Amino acid sequence: MPHLRLWRLNPACGQPAREPAGDRDIGMSARIPLPDSLGPNFRVTQGVAMGVGRGRLAGSDLKRPFWGVRFLGSATSIREHAASYSPRMPPLALFSHVTAAQLWDIPLPVRLQGALPLHVAVPDPQRAPEGRDVIGHRLQLRRPDLRRISGLCVTSLERTVLDLATLLDDEELLGAIDNILWRRRRPQMRATIPTIAAALASTSARRGRTRFLELLPLASPRSDSNPETAFRLRFIRAGFPDPIPEKDVFDAQGRFLAMPDLQFPVFRMAFDYEGDHHRTDPGQWRKDLRRVPLLQDANWHHTRLSAADLADLATFSRGRGECFSREDGPREVRQSHLQCPAQAVIAALASGGNGRPLPAVDSDETGGASRPCRPPAGRRSRPAHRLCRCGTHPRAPQSRARTARTHRCA
Repeated sequence: MPHLRLWRLNPACGQPAREPAGDRDIGMSARIPLPDSLGPNFRVTQGVAMGVGRGRLAGSDLKRPFWGVRFLGSATSIREHAASYSPRMPPLALFSHVTAAQLWDIPLPVRLQGALPLHVAVPDPQRAPEGRDVIGHRLQLRRPDLRRISGLCVTSLERTVLDLATLLDDEELLGAIDNILWRRRRPQMRATIPTIAAALASTSARRGRTRFLELLPLASPRSDSNPETAFRLRFIRAGFPDPIPEKDVFDAQGRFLAMPDLQFPVFRMAFDYEGDHHRTDPGQWRKDLRRVPLLQDANWHHTRLSAADLADLATFSRGRGECFSREDGPREVRQSHLQCPAQAVIAALASGGNGRPLPAVDSDETGGASRPCRPPAGRRSRPAHRLCRCGTHPRAPQSRARTARTHRCA
């Protein structure tokens, strides 16, 4: 009945308005549906060609992640940003460098993580793409360098890691190589040493090539994380033998004890890197508690590593020197210690394998114990200059002025 309808009140006078509140949707208008053939992301020219008006293309439900592109929804992940840029990509273009690494699930340092900007490459001699939130590259590509992931054209695993050599340091680059060789990757998303060597031989890139050739023989398909790879590389450059990653340890009766992240069977030393999930996961925490006593009962020395040890390796290294030189250790450890002086190796390990020495060490008058030299009281020592990667030349101070980023790709 009309007299029982709820009428919308006029806020000015408090009297019923002309139209009932339920008769129409105030402030809303029906949106014109888009053609299904356009998909969730399309170019403006494609929409105009299919009869979509300019007013509909300017609707608030269509996002504008890049110039000339409309995206139905909101792009947050790297895959959504890459998919929204795909309609704008020139022919034969593909995602490379950091963007391709994230699409391949290759772990990257924090400074390179993020969906934007997108790295887009084209074959030489085409012009590299330009635009907001886009970094263009011009590369010499082969047919094996082209792959497709979820409908997106990207560089192959091998070529992606080769391109990352100019953006990563040695530990990060070796971690990326270990990741694409990882034994737990799916076979279709896993590389091998021969395929990496073939990709390296077929490219003419010069930047980072020497470093890549030095690190490739150290790669291992058994490393489970980048911190494990970083510790392994530092041990190798310090003069230790290559630590064995992720290998089962058994006691004298053949019973399984543990599978440490890194181990030196000759020294009977095991190392486990514990991320935050070792603290938050109750099952993993109980497993860690059971593993350590088993190794210690079998006369193994177990060390738990964390991110703080990577940041302050000198303190960690001096502590390991006591383990290598202890007299109550196994006979194999004492014999290996005679061939591998602990002080020299630990000093090299504390320098991170880059040749930078530790503070000078002299002998105590009482027992011959080593201790760091300190400047005399009342005399302040001059701060040491920062050295370059080779550890020989002083590093030039970085200018605070903002400079334009340049990308030179072979």
